[in-house]
Amino acid sequence: MYCLEGLDNPGVDVLDVAVSAGADLRPTLRPDLLGRVVVLTGPGSVPAAPWAGSLYRQASSVRSPVEVGWRHVDLTAIPYYAWANRGLYPMTVWLRRRD
Repeated sequence: MYCLEGLDNPGVDVLDVAVSAGADLRPTLRPDLLGRVVVLTGPGSVPAAPWAGSLYRQASSVRSPVEVGWRHVDLTAIPYYAWANRGLYPMTVWLRRRD
């Protein structure tokens, strides 16, 4: 089992990440990480500032609940057993699927 940890995905809120069903996640050996760990790297998406830093917005500005712009991000997932070994960062195992 793998997870996303904030430290490995700078500038990304790991709780907002979505991955396509056929995403090409590749194993990569990281000898520098906790004495030699295989991570998964690949493409993902996060909402492209749908709220623009505001707590509320006009309901009329959204025509559909799925009308959200997305931006591409490069993701790194680490083995679940390895998280929380380098400080306190947000972490998630569950990822939203984006078709």
